[in-house]
Amino acid sequence: MKLDKSYKKSGFTLMEAVLAMMIMFLIVNLAVLLIKSAQNKAQQNFNMKITEVVQDLESPKHAFELVEVRSDQLTLYSKTEEKRYYLGSYVNHDMLRYTPGHMPLVLGVQHVFFKKERNLIQIKLVSNGKKSISYVYIPPQKKR
Repeated sequence: MKLDKSYKKSGFTLMEAVLAMMIMFLIVNLAVLLIKSAQNKAQQNFNMKITEVVQDLESPKHAFELVEVRSDQLTLYSKTEEKRYYLGSYVNHDMLRYTPGHMPLVLGVQHVFFKKERNLIQIKLVSNGKKSISYVYIPPQKKR
């Protein structure tokens, strides 16, 4: 019996299929690692931004005194600049900012909530799906 040498096989061998699956497995694992790394970096950036807000509120740069606490806004008085500031969410632009003027502190804000607890102010913030609860000390405004 004579074999036809012009016959070509079609399809994958078992070894080729296993190799293709191993390459796909490596690609998926690499993608998962990259996504997790990006999520961790975003969380670190968010935490750092919240820390910057707390440090700014407590810094001698403004020397803030607390005038009023509402659930959606803090009213502050800057002794160094001798003017009032309002810290709250700017809903139309999804940001936490000081007014007067336009000083955005955190972007992507969906919700902010302020609450006075003894001599601390609790700030609950939801930004880009991430939640944060921070506490800041702002001394009360002295009677003038």
